[in-house]
Amino acid sequence: MMTKPDQTIIDESTHFDKIMGKIIARMPPVELDDGNVQMKVAIFYDAIQGLKCCIPEHEHPFYEIGWMINGTMAYRVDEKKIFNTLKNRQIIIIPSGIRHLRSSDDDSLPIIRTFEISISPTNKNGESFIIRLNKALESIGYCVKPSEAQLAYLDRIESHVSRPGRFSVQIIQFEIFSFLLELLQFVMEHAPDAPNMSYSGHYSHGDIANYIKMRIEDLINRPCETALLEEYFGLSARQLNRIFVKEMGISIGKYAVTRRIFHAERLLSNPSNSISDVANALGFNNISYFYSFFKKHKKMTPGEFKKRLKS
Repeated sequence: MMTKPDQTIIDESTHFDKIMGKIIARMPPVELDDGNVQMKVAIFYDAIQGLKCCIPEHEHPFYEIGWMINGTMAYRVDEKKIFNTLKNRQIIIIPSGIRHLRSSDDDSLPIIRTFEISISPTNKNGESFIIRLNKALESIGYCVKPSEAQLAYLDRIESHVSRPGRFSVQIIQFEIFSFLLELLQFVMEHAPDAPNMSYSGHYSHGDIANYIKMRIEDLINRPCETALLEEYFGLSARQLNRIFVKEMGISIGKYAVTRRIFHAERLLSNPSNSISDVANALGFNNISYFYSFFKKHKKMTPGEFKKRLKS
């Protein structure tokens, strides 16, 4: 296999990120487990890690799915060690709330093609699906060797994105969802049976706060559905906010704003994303509102933020 120059890889990744940013922003959620669970793709992008990098231990409120498209990366996920390369093309799947770190001492530029997805129960019955999925991922070591069908989906996605001229957004969305559904089914089928843990009728305050965090991440490009949370937990908005403040030290509304600002900064940091692209991706139908929202919370306009990155 001929190795491409780093700049060529970076240019290809920049193109991939630009196309995918627009496609993912328009992707609807999909229901799993007979509608008991909802899956939403938040981001699909190429994470360029830098030479001889070390990413400290951390965790996310979303599921992280990634594989190497260049270089190598050593993972430690929940004390399990995984060595991932372009050649072995393993897929790492890290559930929300699982601490992990990664590092590379390779001379090749490590780039991880990464999904960030939320998988959230839509009702009380959906809890058991997520428990089974997380138990399955733990039992297989948070890593799978993709099947030929999964690789075919990824190859077709790559082909659509790299093809010059027009491409079908709907076809790419279908390929993405088909890959993710095939992957999750593969995980569930190839793991030892997980215990059947049905809804117990009780949520700890930590469970409630974590669920709200996942919903905010899922709804990053639209307002948080407070009414849905009230119905789901049988608690008032005031009670939910009191619980969230106790667990997180911040109100639900302020947390939602910090996550939206975080994603705005991340997207604006990509030179290929225009300010209009970022506003659309985050659900701002009026770019003037995005300007005022960003300036209110960052004390600078999006344009000034991009200029500072260049200096």
